[in-house]
Amino acid sequence: MSDKNNKFFKRAVNAQIGKRTREAEEFYKQTLILYPKHSDASHNLGVLLLQSRIPWKSLPYFINALILDPTNIQFWVSYIDVLIRLGEISKASDVLDSSKKFGVAVDIDGKLSRRIYIKLLEDKITKLIALYDRSALDKVIICGNKLPKKFKKNHIIQNVIGAAHAGLGRYNEALEYYRMAIAAYPFYPDAYNNLADSLNRLKQFEMALHLMKKALILKPFYPDALQNFADILFDQSDYKLSADLLTRILFKSKPDPELKYKLARVYKKLCQFEKAVNFYDQSKFGDYEAQILECLHQLGQKDDFQKRLNKFRESNPTDVNIAALSNTIHKLMDKKDPYPFCPDPLNYIRINHLADELPNWKPLVNDLLTSIDKMHLIWEPKFKATIGGEQTDNGLFDRQGRHISILKDVIKKRVVSYFEHFKGSNSLFIRNRPISIELQGWFVRMNQGGFQKSHIHASGWVSGIVYLKTIDDPLTDQGAIEFGRAEYDFSSDNHDQDVFLHKPRIGDIILFPSSLFHRTIPIKSNKERCIISFDVFPNRPR
Repeated sequence: MSDKNNKFFKRAVNAQIGKRTREAEEFYKQTLILYPKHSDASHNLGVLLLQSRIPWKSLPYFINALILDPTNIQFWVSYIDVLIRLGEISKASDVLDSSKKFGVAVDIDGKLSRRIYIKLLEDKITKLIALYDRSALDKVIICGNKLPKKFKKNHIIQNVIGAAHAGLGRYNEALEYYRMAIAAYPFYPDAYNNLADSLNRLKQFEMALHLMKKALILKPFYPDALQNFADILFDQSDYKLSADLLTRILFKSKPDPELKYKLARVYKKLCQFEKAVNFYDQSKFGDYEAQILECLHQLGQKDDFQKRLNKFRESNPTDVNIAALSNTIHKLMDKKDPYPFCPDPLNYIRINHLADELPNWKPLVNDLLTSIDKMHLIWEPKFKATIGGEQTDNGLFDRQGRHISILKDVIKKRVVSYFEHFKGSNSLFIRNRPISIELQGWFVRMNQGGFQKSHIHASGWVSGIVYLKTIDDPLTDQGAIEFGRAEYDFSSDNHDQDVFLHKPRIGDIILFPSSLFHRTIPIKSNKERCIISFDVFPNRPR
């Protein structure tokens, strides 16, 4: 190397040491103009640009230095470092692997490998959480399980996959992933909390409480865990302790509508109805309006009840929860129901058959039963009416398959016919019927001892059932569907309710208002009842 070259290069180095950045940059560039193969000048200029917080400009100089001298360890380290800073983590990993082919010991202490692993892991976690936040739960599970073993073993990834299973109602599968997360990192409170929540949904209350306490030992004021703890206590009818816990969270946390709703729910169970009304009012969450009306009825405050009902009928005249409650209470009082959604829901039950739309209907039933046998079913899902039975999630009609498409077409035609049949009605249920038919459906199977509690479909407008298997017993009503028997906390007031009982045949399609209470009579024989339930969603009225 010539003296002239040494002179420019030395000046550049001295300027860099003296933190005269612009001067050093200029001398390095002069060196490279005169001597393009000066690897140290190229590398040092890259370092200078990196220190100036413009890493993308440093990249070509590091690459050039490495091409000129691939045996220099520092050149490899600098190139990998800038790739990591630029977020090119996979490329940094590939470059580190390439260094081994040149026999260069770049990562003796393992620090670069660790940095790359952490960045790759952060990237995988971020992508999985983004999928979870978009409710792409199946994708979370697929992508998570495709990860290389070194990432899949991470406790956060195991926890996210577990949460995706739980979100799909696959609580037993969720348990497995939460336990793997805890095994990977025994001090991870989120996994203990989620594990406890899934156990609670599987009605394993004692173990759920034990694990919830562990989560709270690891993270003493953990709002999610405290809320789940309160939920478990509520499910075990320990309303007093649940209220104390929720009050403590509310005192220390930011205002949370759902938290206030839960506290109102507990006070309602404790028969402290005035407190319940106060917190329902504050929450403005979920079905708070119907809950307020129920509490006012329990308090015997008839004037306040009517004032509130009049207010709600103006502001929210098509609420299914309010409609069900108002209809029940006014029937008990032997008065006309003033709430306009569907004052006489028993008059809007319509029974048809698959044969009405599909003469050769039996193969469809067989195909549906065969395909459903391959689906994941949840035993006695929490917050559902099914007891002694199992059901799929609500995405049945999102699945692919000719038999699903045929059934959807049949149901849509029946719904159109249903609204046409009642088109002369003045109820908002018919007048404001949905402009398009958007379906949500799920399969339910019940065996001996199974039944469904009386319930409504609060998220629907019109609801329906397709019968795939029925209980053929002329001597009893087992497996039959009964409409009209409402169940509220004031059920002792429900003397004689108007009800309608139907003993279904295979292939029956029943349509009815979503606000109409219905239940399944318990199955006593060793037989199976299989149905597809569905809701037509409310949307823009006609």
